[in-house]
Formats: sequence, C-alpha cells, structure tokens
Amino acid sequence: MAEHGTPNPGVVGSTPAGPAICFEVKKMATVKQIKAAKKKTGIIRKIRNFFREVRAELKKVIWPSKEEVAKYTGAVLLIVAILGIFITIVDQIVSFLTKFLGW
Repeated sequence: MAEHGTPNPGVVGSTPAGPAICFEVKKMATVKQIKAAKKKTGIIRKIRNFFREVRAELKKVIWPSKEEVAKYTGAVLLIVAILGIFITIVDQIVSFLTKFLGW
C-alpha cells in the first residue's frame, strides 16, 4: 500500500472514513488559574462582548438615504408646526371662555 502524506504533519491517522487524531499535548491550566483569569477579565470580557454584539446588530440595520431623512424630517417639522398652531388656538379659546364665564 502506498503511504500518503498529510497536509498537517502533527496529525496522523487521517482517512476518508474517520477524522484525524492530533497527538499534540497542550499545557493545562489549573482551576485556580482559570478562576483568577475569569475574575480579572470577567467585566472586560463582558464589555467587549457587548460592543461586539452592538457592532453586529448595527451591521444588520438598513440605514435611510439622505433623501429619505430629509423627507421624514420635513414631515415631522410640518406636523409639529400644525400641532403647535392647533394647541395655541385651543388655548386661546379656552382662555377666552374662562374669562368670559368668570372662572
């Protein structure tokens, strides 16, 4: 049988029928080291995750074009002006009625 080289020299036993097995030994951290690392980086990690999630959500937003922003801003200003005039008129009428009736 012919011997085939693998793309990963540290990995042996790669066949199409099964996954490769890695014999590389990594240094294991002690429980105290893990707890200490979590205490030190817990709040920092949470802040980083928060900003990563914010950035991911902002990438999903469909931002309006400049023309849409101008159109919607104009509509809001028009409605505010109309409501301001309406409230002023109603206030003047109520003020006149209260003076007329003597309240």
